[in-house]
Amino acid sequence: MNGAREPVRAEGRALIGDLTGPPRDRWATPSLCGGWTVHDVAAHLVDSARTTRTGFVPAMPRARLDFDRLNEAGVARERGTAPPTPWTGCGRSCR
Repeated sequence: MNGAREPVRAEGRALIGDLTGPPRDRWATPSLCGGWTVHDVAAHLVDSARTTRTGFVPAMPRARLDFDRLNEAGVARERGTAPPTPWTGCGRSCR
């Protein structure tokens, strides 16, 4: 399990690098994920990285066992109201 940790962190650092460059207006660009902006996709990635089993299990009943509803709540939580400047979404987990 520990062998996977460094490649995952390296990918996180690369993603942070990719997401710190775009001007703020580019965050509203539609992504290849239907109905999602670049900002939504970034929020989804951060939410997925922060989700643990101990957080996921009790969250599912709150989402009425609807994975899409749970995903939407996580994206909304991580998305906030403005793109991160500078990128702060991943925090320590990507260093």
